[in-house]
Amino acid sequence: MKSKNTAETNETFDKRKYDLQWDKQNTKLIGMKLNKHIDADIFEYLAGITNVQGYLKQLIRDDIARQTQEKSNHT
Repeated sequence: MKSKNTAETNETFDKRKYDLQWDKQNTKLIGMKLNKHIDADIFEYLAGITNVQGYLKQLIRDDIARQTQEKSNHT
């Protein structure tokens, strides 16, 4: 995206700065450390997944739904 001057402030729009600020306000990075030897099976499996982030988020959402269903069945 090209930098543009705004008429009111005459400042140049800094997309990189805007993106960093947006990320800080709207996202959170969650890291996971895996051992290359112990977790080799996980690395091998994830290598075949096109969208690892989407895959992991769906696994978590499925687990949330399962737990919610189990709780409602027990009440």
